[in-house]
Amino acid sequence: MAESEDMTSMGEDVDVAYETNEEDPTNRNEAASWIRKRAGVVAAKDLPAEPSEEAFRLGLQSGMILCNILNKIKPCAVPNVVKAPSAVTTTPDEEAQSAYYENISNFLTAIEEIGLPTFDLYDLDEGGDFSRVVNSILALRAYSETGARKFLWNSKASSIGRSFVRRNSESALNTISRTHSLSSDRLLDMTSQSGDGNDCNEESDSGHLYMIVCDLLEDREEEDIPMIVENIVNKVNEEFETLQEEARKQDEAAKEQERINKEKDLLALQEEARRQEEAAKEQERLRREKDEKETAERIKREQEEKEKAERIKREKEEKEKARKLERERIKQEKKLKAQEEKMRKKEEARARKDQERIQRQKELQALRERAKQEKLSAKELERLNIEKELLEEEERLRQQEEEQERIEREIEQQRAMKKEEYKRRMEEYNKYNVNTEKRQELTAQQDKELQELRSTISAAKTDVRSMQQNCQEEADNLGTHAHTICHAAAGYNKVLEENRKLYNQVQDLKGNIRVYCRIRPFLPGQENNVTSVDYTDEETVAIIIPTKSGREGRKASMFNKVFGPSATQEEVFSDTQPLIRTVLDGFNVCIFACGQTGAGKTYTLTGPDDLKPDTMGVSYRALNDLFNISEERKNLMNYEISINMVEIYNDEIRDLLVEDGTSKILDIVNGSKKGINLPDANRIPVSSTDDVINLMNLCRKNRAMNDHSSRSHSFLTVHVFGKDVTLGTTIRGCMHLVDLAGNEKLDNPDDEATHIQKSISALGDVLVALANKSSRVPYKTCKLTQLLQEALGNQPKILMFVHVHPDIEEAGETLSTFKFVERFSTVEGGAGKSSDVRELKEQICYLKAALAKKEAGDPHWQDLLNSPSGDSEDKSDESAPSKLKSSTTKQPAKSSNSLMKKMAASAAAATRLTRTKK
Repeated sequence: MAESEDMTSMGEDVDVAYETNEEDPTNRNEAASWIRKRAGVVAAKDLPAEPSEEAFRLGLQSGMILCNILNKIKPCAVPNVVKAPSAVTTTPDEEAQSAYYENISNFLTAIEEIGLPTFDLYDLDEGGDFSRVVNSILALRAYSETGARKFLWNSKASSIGRSFVRRNSESALNTISRTHSLSSDRLLDMTSQSGDGNDCNEESDSGHLYMIVCDLLEDREEEDIPMIVENIVNKVNEEFETLQEEARKQDEAAKEQERINKEKDLLALQEEARRQEEAAKEQERLRREKDEKETAERIKREQEEKEKAERIKREKEEKEKARKLERERIKQEKKLKAQEEKMRKKEEARARKDQERIQRQKELQALRERAKQEKLSAKELERLNIEKELLEEEERLRQQEEEQERIEREIEQQRAMKKEEYKRRMEEYNKYNVNTEKRQELTAQQDKELQELRSTISAAKTDVRSMQQNCQEEADNLGTHAHTICHAAAGYNKVLEENRKLYNQVQDLKGNIRVYCRIRPFLPGQENNVTSVDYTDEETVAIIIPTKSGREGRKASMFNKVFGPSATQEEVFSDTQPLIRTVLDGFNVCIFACGQTGAGKTYTLTGPDDLKPDTMGVSYRALNDLFNISEERKNLMNYEISINMVEIYNDEIRDLLVEDGTSKILDIVNGSKKGINLPDANRIPVSSTDDVINLMNLCRKNRAMNDHSSRSHSFLTVHVFGKDVTLGTTIRGCMHLVDLAGNEKLDNPDDEATHIQKSISALGDVLVALANKSSRVPYKTCKLTQLLQEALGNQPKILMFVHVHPDIEEAGETLSTFKFVERFSTVEGGAGKSSDVRELKEQICYLKAALAKKEAGDPHWQDLLNSPSGDSEDKSDESAPSKLKSSTTKQPAKSSNSLMKKMAASAAAATRLTRTKK
């Protein structure tokens, strides 16, 4: 028992004292990173990746994270983990604080049992030694990575120093010498098994060491014990020196690493300071540029305001001058009117005198005639009185004769009545005096006739019942037949609706956005002008572009359809007719006419001022077609067609269907249930082409009163409302016919030109977005696109007429128009074409034009391949056609025909490829 107590005291004398250095933030970050990794981001949500000491302390204060991690490393190490609210987001109350202490106590007990360094409860409070907490977490990490048997805790790896301290070593040796002896081999085995001295205290407590020593000294001689103890001490000293050397090296490496980290931090701070200085300089430069820009804009704005003020002043002076002239004119007119009034009064007085004189003459003549008539009438009256008396006497004699005749007729009638009465009485007497046999026969005959009459009545009743039954059966058959007819009618309506949808799908497959090109012919007297159109076919137009260098550039574009100078209005409308008819099926159609001023936009849409059946434009023909179709379908659908017409000038909308000449500005109201976004505009029902012509004449008159109408966008909107006669369903369709203002560029653009360019550019952006099926369409940019939002936003059918001015001097404006439509015309089926396909189409255009010139015998056909592209002037690089030509000019001249055939074949193949993609 004494030996056991001595061994215990020896085990207690040899212990491990932890000398903890000041906490390193790197260790804290490593510990936090390991905890987040083991516990998971959700469980360690209150613990940042690189926490401060305070944040780390608050995150671990509840003990839940530490207990859960220990249970993952060593299952059931802490069997009961108390749930408690987070200390980060709430202030712990007394109950929560008690739960925190219980979790921390359970955790410390568990790691103490497996031989890991521990800490005190107050180390997690403010002012505690938090480095001990970090040390315990790092030791737990090492334990989880190496396992229980291979675990070696080296505090230097975490910048925490350790040293062994021996207390009362001599007494310990004396105590050991009194125990059993050990062999040196057994002692060496014990030393190798126990490992480093530093880790011994981590592997087991002093009691465990006591058991090992007892086991080693068992059955040893007493004289061998001092030598064994000396060997143990030597081994311990050697291991201790080795550990000290390793710790020193690790300290040096840590210091070197710390120095490198500090240098890196210093370099990073210097780099950050340099970047901040550069950013400050850049910000200063931007501020100066902004100030300069604002100054320039302010100067420009002041200049514009000054010019505007001068312009307003000039306009006021001109208006004042015009008012003065108008007042002079009105004064002269009043003077002339006064003179005319005076002359008129004189003429009226003279006329009245003449009239009075003539009237007096007429009255005198009338009196003379009346006297003459009175003289004649007295003689005539006497003669008439005599004749009247004679006639009255004759009438009296005639009445007496008639009265005598009436009396004679009454006497004759009385005689006849007496004769008839006598005859009737004689017949009755003879009738009652006939024999009895005849009377019986007569009675039998009457009975027989009565029975026949009864049988006839019974047969008639049977026939009536049969007739009623037949009528009921026929009524039932008629009801069944009517039900069948109603079912067939419903199926017919369904098939009709499907046919409408299929027709619309066919139009969609042809392209929701179609671009047609129409070339205006030369007007009378301009036949000798040089044309800019170099080549045309059904889908291609190539124009000549004069450049500043004197060379002739060329630009080729492809369209859905090309109408040459000789195309008639009927030919142009025939291609648009299927698209227009979809309006009656409830779809929206937008037809635009774009191009420079004088290119023929208005002629295409409306026609000339002197309308004839063959010169009517698309607008009249479209409405006439709608009237005809609605008349054909009147047994199926009731259509109501109405129109309104407005113009947009300087982004302001004005109504053109006004009779008083006023120009009220209209507001757009989108989202209406009836699809009408201009509720204040005059919308007039129409039923014939004559009604439309009269309204268009009114619009033309109102536009003629406005000087700006030639530079405005005009809208003719056709509203169609249809109601099914059978089912009562309704449909709404809308068609916009838009005559866009001329988009030519001006050297000194004013507000008018700026608004035109802005609105046309905005329309191009909207069409590009629709073609690409973009989720965001910029309708709000200007009034032009806002007015079209309802029509373009619901399965629109869009047709753009591009008009080409034939004069060579207008080629630049034509090129600008081509560039505008190319933005959305190169999109088919809702997907944008790549630039390669566009370049391939341009090459096809050039090859077609060159081949046509070659076959026509034009010696300058190669110039088409050599000419630069029209969209760039004086380019140093060759265009695609010129590159193709440069590669072909090296061939012998005699092979030019085969070359052109190959080029044509390539063009045809490319055309088939693009059509296949469609």
